[in-house]
Amino acid sequence: MIFKKYKTAIVIIGACVIALGIILYIKKPQNGSKTAAEINDSGYINLFQFMSFSDEVKKQEEIDVSKFAAYEMEEANMIKRVILEKNPVCANEDVLVTVVAANPHGSDANLMYRISNKPGNPAILRFRRAGPREFFVVVRDNANHIDFRKVPIAVQECERQTYVILRASLSNLKQDVVEFEVTEQKGLTGKCEYSWNFGDGLYSTTQTGSISHSYARREQTQFQTTFTVSVAVTDAEKKHGIGRATVSLPNLHYISSVMGNPTVPMIYEQFPELKNSIYELPVAMKNIYDEDITFQTADIEYKPCDSSGMTETRRIDAGVLLANTVLPRRGTVDTILSFDKSQLPPFTCNLSIRLSGRMRGVTEVVANMHISIPPSGRDSVDEGRDAVVKDDEMINKLNRAAEILGRDRPITPDDIRRLEKEGKL
Repeated sequence: MIFKKYKTAIVIIGACVIALGIILYIKKPQNGSKTAAEINDSGYINLFQFMSFSDEVKKQEEIDVSKFAAYEMEEANMIKRVILEKNPVCANEDVLVTVVAANPHGSDANLMYRISNKPGNPAILRFRRAGPREFFVVVRDNANHIDFRKVPIAVQECERQTYVILRASLSNLKQDVVEFEVTEQKGLTGKCEYSWNFGDGLYSTTQTGSISHSYARREQTQFQTTFTVSVAVTDAEKKHGIGRATVSLPNLHYISSVMGNPTVPMIYEQFPELKNSIYELPVAMKNIYDEDITFQTADIEYKPCDSSGMTETRRIDAGVLLANTVLPRRGTVDTILSFDKSQLPPFTCNLSIRLSGRMRGVTEVVANMHISIPPSGRDSVDEGRDAVVKDDEMINKLNRAAEILGRDRPITPDDIRRLEKEGKL
């Protein structure tokens, strides 16, 4: 790519899930009233972060441009309107921002949004300080087109009785799980009750301002799906406050289909249950495509607990693992995955399963699962590798967690951490 060819160019560092490691250049249109330099410093079109969830904008490190391939990124008229829920707004007040956009070069489902430092559309924003403020809205497609707009907003100091600040973050341990936490509440005293609306038709109530929620069953018909979540907080004196947040999840299965590598979402727990020498695991298979799918084979990788051990791989018929291998178009099938304990190599701790099938008998489709094998007795313990550590406090926590979650499943460190945050341990 010859830099002199363009009068104005901006390096966009990184990549989104569909173009990792690629630097893009924005070509200024001949009649453009906007300049790419307006958003260069703010980093809103760094595509490594474009679809990533973050509560803050981090300073970008300098990158050696010569080490990356380069492609042209062209401005396009995609943003039609930016709708502010209210303007002016109070400091520390939630404000919903919605972008109306259209893709002149393809499907609107392939548009990706970033509003200020929030991925997705709409987005809840909050401004701490009073005064005239502004933020950027950026929209891009899955090709080489991008549009952006600077949006002004007036923030003023207000006499407010109560407010609640809600933070959302993607779980580092579980895919499609979001962790919510009330980080600040003003004007509410004593013990509070928290009523949650997750934006997907599901609700919950807790006695602490922390909860996690899975969005694994969401529809995947576009690049991003955004949910607006709210928590209503009521204190002992029946005073109320409401906090809101938005969470945007990249739809990796839809994206893989657009890239020509369709995959099927699999919804399941981490640990199977052992019943009479047979491991069983309920699985929900979600067909997000317009064709029936039939799984034919399963490639299983058996991983030992000791990382220095040998990994074993086998291929079997999918019907040996799954009670149902046929998925109707746009349907969800609840089935059972099962396998005999005797089939596991000694000291197996993890299984990686790759199911392969076809749509219309032609297009290949895959589904991936990662399962942990819980200890089932002293024969699961390698005395040369494993050590017994007695910790009375942890034993008490494990026992209480088992009473809450059920004794028919292992208790993980993530379970302990979550129950502690929810005030249940």
